[in-house]
Amino acid sequence: FGGFLTGGTKVLREIAAGYLARVESAGAMAEAKALLAAKGINERLGGVALSAELGEPAVGELRALHARESSKKVRDAVEKGLDQLGMPLLVAEPAGGGSLEALEDELAKTKGLRAPKRAWLSLEDLELTAADGKPVGPKVLYFLIQQQSKHKAIEPAAAIVPFLAYLPREQNSGVAARLLTQWIASDQAAADRWVLTLAGLLGDERVVPPIAAGIHRWCKALRKELAECGVRALALLGVDEALMVLNDVAQRYTSKALNVGRAAAEAFQAEADARGVDVEALRDMVVPDLGFDAGNVRVLSCGDAVTHAVLQPDGTLRWRNPDTGKETKNPPANLPAGIKAEVKALRALLRETIKSQVARLELAMVCQRHWTVADWKELFEENPLLRSFA
Repeated sequence: FGGFLTGGTKVLREIAAGYLARVESAGAMAEAKALLAAKGINERLGGVALSAELGEPAVGELRALHARESSKKVRDAVEKGLDQLGMPLLVAEPAGGGSLEALEDELAKTKGLRAPKRAWLSLEDLELTAADGKPVGPKVLYFLIQQQSKHKAIEPAAAIVPFLAYLPREQNSGVAARLLTQWIASDQAAADRWVLTLAGLLGDERVVPPIAAGIHRWCKALRKELAECGVRALALLGVDEALMVLNDVAQRYTSKALNVGRAAAEAFQAEADARGVDVEALRDMVVPDLGFDAGNVRVLSCGDAVTHAVLQPDGTLRWRNPDTGKETKNPPANLPAGIKAEVKALRALLRETIKSQVARLELAMVCQRHWTVADWKELFEENPLLRSFA
């Protein structure tokens, strides 16, 4: 088995590593350390495979090898092994401050750090922001993309988890939205589904409409696995707008694209369980108000510029000048870019919400759903988006 472990065939290396870790566990750690320090690439790859089988006791050795390793093939193997173990590549120890700055210092020592090359991917002007509002160096974004692009599941790669704790959605949702926009404008290769994961981890309600539209488009084009990835990205978001779409998808895809509907139903049920309510109650709870107040007005502002979006009974919007009270059919043309982007997102969310609620109420009629008077008033009379349904 030792020859297989240091041979050039990956499958045989992994089989040999698994066997040696089980049968010769007493001497396996010493063997792994010796191989990790060997000159030959295949020997070091064998050491990585064996270390990954040994689990947590070998994590420190794997991290140390990655820090000094010159071979990209070996570094990739280390990253994959740590990811499979659920262990981050970089750790900001308390002695180092336990901070984003400490992680960045560790990141500066990482070799071969670059984002994957894609014709559609442009990272210019994309800047992450820490919780204190300070800009984060570009290497962090490269690292997030590089590591997540190697992780196939729609969940955070172990390597990026320590960084996510210092990158709140509120400050970084714009980066997530722009990455998603770039990918949507491409051919949406399944290999780049890491974009969906980052949108789910860093995004906000703005990424819900494009992901929702993508799910329906991918189902129609028989790209059902990609549609299921979109569902899992919405589950990562956890915001009410995303949960509303999950419920709609679960109800819509009960025969065609069954895997998509099932994944949405499971995600929605999991959220209901986490909140300690039943599915019907959660369906009521996640109807968003999209920021409209009791008077059907949402204030949009950017710097000194302010405009009011006024929700109409038919689900359309009118725009009110807060100084003069005059309303127009279209928003002012001289609004800053920040408000224009918010207007676009609001319109998309409004369309998605109304479409979803129409489908939900049709199902409620078929199922003969009942509400108490108090619950009905809270849901339909007090929510600006459902008042017209009442």
